[in-house]
Amino acid sequence: MHRKFIPIILAAAVAVTGLGAVPAAAGEKELKRFVLGVAALGIIAAAIENDKRRDNSRANGQVTRQQPYYPPVVHDPPRGHSPYKGYVAPRPLPDRARAGFLPGDCLRSVADRRGTRNVYVAGCLERNHVQVSRLPDACQLSVIGQDRDRRDAFDARCLADYGYRIGRR
Repeated sequence: MHRKFIPIILAAAVAVTGLGAVPAAAGEKELKRFVLGVAALGIIAAAIENDKRRDNSRANGQVTRQQPYYPPVVHDPPRGHSPYKGYVAPRPLPDRARAGFLPGDCLRSVADRRGTRNVYVAGCLERNHVQVSRLPDACQLSVIGQDRDRRDAFDARCLADYGYRIGRR
């Protein structure tokens, strides 16, 4: 609208200026100019009215716009419910990334018939917030403690083969 408004005003000013410079004695030539000036003003008024109608049609909601994209939100499952309802479950990590560090405080040397072997004691791992149930079953051993009771342990070499590493002591 603003880009069209200034040329319209300029054209109207030129048309009106031509009419004002006419001498008192009017002839056919001046009459033609007057009719052309009035016709130019009519065309300008029609263009303004057409532009107003177009602006009103846009304001009435006839313009369609694309809706913005909102990425899906992943929510944690509520406690006590199935983990597969109502949210997108994350993919499991590969074995080499899932295996992590085991605390060095839980590493013990145990003597058996074959010699000495390094093991991780299950009770110590649980106290250090390691989920023993996630460790590979193939590495699980049963060792006899100092007070002659059986304890669960995990072979350190076997765990190293599965990608677990010794953390700091």
